[in-house]
Amino acid sequence: MGVYAWFARFCEYLLTGEFVIDGQTVTFSPVFGRRDKDGERPSGQDLGLNSILYTVAESGVFGTATETDRAPLLRVLLKLLDDKQRADELMKRYNKK
Repeated sequence: MGVYAWFARFCEYLLTGEFVIDGQTVTFSPVFGRRDKDGERPSGQDLGLNSILYTVAESGVFGTATETDRAPLLRVLLKLLDDKQRADELMKRYNKK
């Protein structure tokens, strides 16, 4: 039972908490934050970490889906966060025009 409680807490912290990586404070909440204009969650089904696996595998950065599944979770999340930040920056530039 303790393992399940720890895992549930870790998953919650992964979505909302702050991590210190190489002296930098990083939060992965932008990667997981999916809300519409009104602040509501979309009604579609969320695939969770599996959707991350498929999204990253499509890019081929870590190889096939099987190879991506074996990649360290932290590296995959950092890649997703970097992609999200780049997309947000492009949207800011696009919206200024």
